[in-house]
Amino acid sequence: MMADVTMLSSSGTRFTLDRSAAMQSGVIRRLLEDCCSDCCSDPVPIAGVDDATLERIVKYCVAGTVLTTADMPENQRDLVHVVLAANYLDIPHVLSVACQCIADTIKGKTAEQIREAYGLENCLTRAEEAEVRAQNRWAF
Repeated sequence: MMADVTMLSSSGTRFTLDRSAAMQSGVIRRLLEDCCSDCCSDPVPIAGVDDATLERIVKYCVAGTVLTTADMPENQRDLVHVVLAANYLDIPHVLSVACQCIADTIKGKTAEQIREAYGLENCLTRAEEAEVRAQNRWAF
């Protein structure tokens, strides 16, 4: 019988899932393949991933079904956290669906609307932005 895998969120909360679900993560899979059976029983710290996000990631891995954009969080902040965690943990199917959600939400929006929706600051000065717009008129 395969042992369960326990992951620790950045705040130390434990999330346990069966080994086959955990193996969907390339990071966890490589860790389990490379380590001895004794050390693999220790919880795996997942630095930088908060409780809510790790709970979602575990749910997606345990579900064992095909994910759709409807399975992703509606809140943009939470969606970005899922993208970052799926990328960090190397879970391609979750990363792909989450990125598709972001692509769907920004399609047809201006840079200003996207910055507002995702709480991003404009890193360009007005002059730099005007230059970019002039060089890429086709996009504006």
